Amino acid sequence: MAVILPASVLTAHLESCAAELASSMPPDDLERVVAQLVSGQRHIAATLERLAGFQTGPLAEVLSAAARAAGHAAAALAEGEHLFE
Repeated sequence: MAVILPASVLTAHLESCAAELASSMPPDDLERVVAQLVSGQRHIAATLERLAGFQTGPLAEVLSAAARAAGHAAAALAEGEHLFE
């Protein structure tokens, strides 16, 4: 997969989208939104773990811990996905 935009542009877009979701009314298509959040959390977990692989020491540990936390968030949401149907 070719990278078209710098990572900082992509993460700024992700942050602004998350801020919009956090401040807006609940969406009508909550089931679909939650499914996409699960997928997004899994991608964030994978990204953080990948970044940890490029680091050493405490920074690698922090990134790995954040990756695990994001993975746990994805798992918790996925476990309750049927409740949004």
